[in-house]
Amino acid sequence: MSNGFMYIFLSFYFWIGALWQGYFADMAYLTSNLVLFAGLLVLIGRKRELVFSRIHLFVFLIIGGYWVSVFYSVDVEQAVLEASRVSGLIPLVLLIGMLPDDRLQRLYRSWPWIGAALTVAGILLDMERNGRLESTIEYANALAIFLLVNIGICLVSYLQERRAALMGLMAVNAVGLLLTFSRSVWVLWLAMMIAAVIWFPELRKRAAWLPVGIVHVCSLILALLLKGDAFFFWQRVSSIQSKTSEFQIRLVYWKDSLDMIRDYWLGGTGGGGWNVLVPLYRSQDYFVRYVHNHYVQIALDIGIFGLLSFVAWIGVICWLGVKRLRQAKNEARLWGKGSLFLVMVIILHAGFDFDLTFPFLFAILACLAVQMDVKRFRLRVTKGAFVFALPATVAVIGFWGWLAVGYGYKQAADFQANTGRYAKAQKMYQAAEYMLPWSSNALYGSAKGYVLQGNATGDGSYYQMAREKLKMAHNKVPEQTLYTDLLKQLPVNSTKID
Repeated sequence: MSNGFMYIFLSFYFWIGALWQGYFADMAYLTSNLVLFAGLLVLIGRKRELVFSRIHLFVFLIIGGYWVSVFYSVDVEQAVLEASRVSGLIPLVLLIGMLPDDRLQRLYRSWPWIGAALTVAGILLDMERNGRLESTIEYANALAIFLLVNIGICLVSYLQERRAALMGLMAVNAVGLLLTFSRSVWVLWLAMMIAAVIWFPELRKRAAWLPVGIVHVCSLILALLLKGDAFFFWQRVSSIQSKTSEFQIRLVYWKDSLDMIRDYWLGGTGGGGWNVLVPLYRSQDYFVRYVHNHYVQIALDIGIFGLLSFVAWIGVICWLGVKRLRQAKNEARLWGKGSLFLVMVIILHAGFDFDLTFPFLFAILACLAVQMDVKRFRLRVTKGAFVFALPATVAVIGFWGWLAVGYGYKQAADFQANTGRYAKAQKMYQAAEYMLPWSSNALYGSAKGYVLQGNATGDGSYYQMAREKLKMAHNKVPEQTLYTDLLKQLPVNSTKID
């Protein structure tokens, strides 16, 4: 019964996450944290057991590093949010660790259906940006890496079962991947298929590689027909080279980040510190919230120890995965090889983008990784221990609820201010400031609301109130140039500003 609950619970988590922007937005991952921790509490109450593996240790170290960084971070608010973003991994990996292998494989097999749904919905509802399919994930590269994982899962499932329906699912996911026009993932796709032929003896048989090859060709033809522009495909393929503008600008990000790492190498800047400090370190005029390299991002956020923990985590996953393969047989060996294969795909692409900043995609990686360790440590939770830990657990769940409500007020206030309901907006900003006393963003939003009100009414007193809010925000984060720039623009009279 408990295993069934876990499977259904995790299935809903992935379906909702795929539809809710991969849990990328603040409200999304704060709400999912609340649900995940509540679900874990219910499960422990039913099973009275916790299951740990060696892989869990490194996940907890990384999350602990983010929470420690809050105490010395450049921007406390962003550090809290980034720590909250990764904290959902705690209940997630514990739940996955308790899920039997057969249920876990069923969970894997559900992902291609999610990918197919995202592809079809994205095409039918025209969810594109700059001609690239994004669907509900709202970022083409993140959608692309998820669809690539699904193609790998369809491949492994087909090698095991040889069902035609799996080829259909692979085709739909492949069409979606082509329509994302993600060149880096296309390169990984080609490398993955070549490596699969080498690593999976089953794929070298004609009965396996021929249908897989036909599916890929049919997917390309269908994608060309849907796009109706073969030149666009050719343009993207022909520009796969090191001189591509996107790759060149990322080299600039990485180069500039080295100077920041040099100054903050020990403990990092705290979560979100990069986007606060980047105006002080950039060699060109650009702004990006994330550095587009997860390894560099972790070093920037929580320093050298955080980076070493993350690299050690990957190393342990690979070591345990290879060790498991030596012991596994038949179906378990096939899925073990497939899971390790897909883990390598995800961590390779993480070096070129910020996929793992999406909690949904980090959860995909965690799902594939946790099963690598066959050795599990079971902790029996007695009734007394459960009752003793209950208040602390409820407090943690309440904390996520508090944050979600606080940022809900902030989000609603932004909407009210942008639609001209200034008085209502300021009441909501005050509520957000009360609930989130460390927040400089709520103060900044309130200041912008006063600026808009001053522009609308011509009353200079609103600019003065905006100035006071900005000073308070600046005191919280002196390095944030957004605050100083707006302060410099504020007039001393009733002149309107943009």
